[in-house]
Amino acid sequence: DVLATFATKLKKSGDVYIVSSDKDLFQLVRDNIYIYDAYRDEIYDRDKVIEKFGVLPEKIAELLALTGDTIDNVPGVPGIGPKRAVEIVNSYASFEEAIEKDKRLIPHKDKVLFSKSLVVLECNVPIDIKANDLMATNPDFDKLMPILLDLEF
Repeated sequence: DVLATFATKLKKSGDVYIVSSDKDLFQLVRDNIYIYDAYRDEIYDRDKVIEKFGVLPEKIAELLALTGDTIDNVPGVPGIGPKRAVEIVNSYASFEEAIEKDKRLIPHKDKVLFSKSLVVLECNVPIDIKANDLMATNPDFDKLMPILLDLEF
């Protein structure tokens, strides 16, 4: 939620790059908010998110609510994998409509809503931050490199 708030606030000041491979964060991708996956050395914009997940960035939370996410203890819906979740998310005008009309989701309505509540990022955490507060300075590479190597970057 803190990263989501930072990204949302700072996008007005220019491009925002979030360094992470956490699936939850892909819901933040917008015109000037990007995800950089350091493990794959890839930058994800809107089109790349659609290519990777099969849904718009705004629909990532819905996708994760259906498939679940064991890393984040999101239960998801039994029997709904990534392909079926993409089909469901893209077949209805809204997630609420999918929950009300899709026979695979109706019996799991409470679980789906709970799962979605776990993955939707809050973009308005009360934090007083300005772009200048996060500006990179010239790092002391002699001190920085051992830390980065230790963290396997």
